[in-house]
Amino acid sequence: MIKVVLVDDHALVRTGFRMILLQQPGIEVVGEAADGEEGLALIRRVKPDVALVDVHMPKLSGIELTDRVRKHKLTTRIVILTVVNEAPFPKRLIEAGASGYLTKGCAAEELVRALRQVADGRRYLA
Repeated sequence: MIKVVLVDDHALVRTGFRMILLQQPGIEVVGEAADGEEGLALIRRVKPDVALVDVHMPKLSGIELTDRVRKHKLTTRIVILTVVNEAPFPKRLIEAGASGYLTKGCAAEELVRALRQVADGRRYLA
């Protein structure tokens, strides 16, 4: 079972992702957070396999959260979500320690494929 947390400051976005993931065999949403600080605390507490993290959030950005997960040697793999679709941006995220990158405009099938691939120890770049 792949344990996933959702970290996004938009409740409607989290709800949509949760609804998609609840339909998938072998994936369990184990928590949600509305900002980066809350997300980091949640990751430390529930130790999910993968965290789906928005890049732009209050209190702690997705990049800062990813960097702190890596610096604290937490095993959770991070998949960053963003509306930005620029070539240099994914490179910055990977350098910060993210295992994956998706745009919020991706199809549900791509979201699931990315989570499974990252949970399996591979990288995923949209």
